[in-house]
Amino acid sequence: MTDIRMSSMAGIPFGNNASRPINANVGQPYFNGESQRLELYTGAQYGWQNIVAETPGVTGYNGTVLQTNTTNTITIGGTNFALGASASLIGQDGTEIFSTSTTVNNLTSATAVFGAIDATKEPYDIKMTNPSNLYGIYYDILTVNDAPIWFTAAGSLGTFVSAQAVSVSVNATDEENNSITYSSSNLPAWLSLNSSSGLLTGTAPTSSTNQTYSFAINASDSSNTQVSRSFTITVNAVSVITGGTLTSDSTYYYRTFINDGNLVVSNISATADVLLVAGGGGGGSGWYAGGGGAGGVKLYSSLSLSTQSHSVVIGQGGTGTTDARNTSNNGQNSTFSGSYFATGGGGGGSRNQRISGSRVGGNGGSGGGAAFPGTLGGLGTSGEGNNGGSNDGGGYGASGGGAGAAGNPGTSTPFGVNGGSGTNAYSAWLTAISPAMTGVSGWSTATSGGFIGGGGAAGSDDSILRLGGSGGGGNGAQGGANGATSGIANTGGGGGGGSGTESDSTPNSPQRGATGGSGLVIVRYTRASVGG
Repeated sequence: MTDIRMSSMAGIPFGNNASRPINANVGQPYFNGESQRLELYTGAQYGWQNIVAETPGVTGYNGTVLQTNTTNTITIGGTNFALGASASLIGQDGTEIFSTSTTVNNLTSATAVFGAIDATKEPYDIKMTNPSNLYGIYYDILTVNDAPIWFTAAGSLGTFVSAQAVSVSVNATDEENNSITYSSSNLPAWLSLNSSSGLLTGTAPTSSTNQTYSFAINASDSSNTQVSRSFTITVNAVSVITGGTLTSDSTYYYRTFINDGNLVVSNISATADVLLVAGGGGGGSGWYAGGGGAGGVKLYSSLSLSTQSHSVVIGQGGTGTTDARNTSNNGQNSTFSGSYFATGGGGGGSRNQRISGSRVGGNGGSGGGAAFPGTLGGLGTSGEGNNGGSNDGGGYGASGGGAGAAGNPGTSTPFGVNGGSGTNAYSAWLTAISPAMTGVSGWSTATSGGFIGGGGAAGSDDSILRLGGSGGGGNGAQGGANGATSGIANTGGGGGGGSGTESDSTPNSPQRGATGGSGLVIVRYTRASVGG
């Protein structure tokens, strides 16, 4: 047999790259001296391939792998990729993910398609395996573009009340530090969402029942499929309350009435504390007359107020008599919603030797003071005030009782005494409503110590002024002359008693007693109950 190298047998051509046969047939061999290998022509698509298997190498990749994609395509760069090679990814835990398809483009490029890739196992190695089972690996090269990760837990974003301002944020993060965009397709109409910050703002709607609003918010990094999370916001119904003059402190709202009016509760029923101060009793007239008793001061706690208009009536002070033959007038009751009241103060006893009934103090919220020796002060109402002063033995000119202390008994010398003190149990209330009382003359001075409901002082026979009780009680007349002062308006203070001589105890005596102060009604409720 002739040697294949003989020219007559043609043999296997040889040469450099440029000398490869131009019109080679598939399967034509060629010795390539330049690359020092035996090659085989595989057709127009893949050209001349090395017959002796070589190890492929991986130099990098192009393309983006998204966490939310179920199909991810990358182009792998490298060397010695052989037709039929396959690509795979190897995670940090050693798990190998094989491509669903690998297309070798040429010796240095291949296109691989993968399914969903677990981002928790990145970075991945890229491996190319030729049909010869020789392979090349580029370690820790491929990372997954993670979807946004919600930081805010799903579920409730908070509970608010009707008409309350709502401001609450949701937050998602991105491992690649991409900007997050927030959106929602079913946000309640009263809420707005800032697409950049995730801030939700709005005003909770008014409702007569508690409402829970459900919605979803999407977080997107502009590459992955947006990630949705479900949230809720609860809005509780609250009362709507109007009427009086509104003031407040850090915990409560106060509605103050100094004149008759109405407190209106709407939407849902309310719970409130109601403080009533009745009108003070008028001072007695005549000779060393008794002081008027303070109007009753009474607190009704935790009243359940239905959705309606609740009437408020302010008790007026009793007038001081101008006729020493008659007792002074009691103050009027203050009432709330027709069922709750404080009792008007008892009138002071008048100095009249001919009519014994006129000498005692009247009963009331606090009792009026007695005027004549051996007579009794009026009785106060339990829980509202105290008894008026009595005149034991030879005493004259007892004072009216206050909401916080009994009236002072008259003495035989000197004639006339100071009024009983009011109560300071509601000093926080008085501080809170003080802006509403700026137009009431003398009110801030009368209540400066936190007192309200002072008893009126008795009239005296000397030049020393007998003072009304702390909290609005009127001063007594002095030295046998006219000059008793009225209880301060809206304190329930008792009126001061008159002063005079025996001859003044006649009809229309000028030494008359003074009028009691009018009452007050305050309704207090928590700010939270109305969304404040």
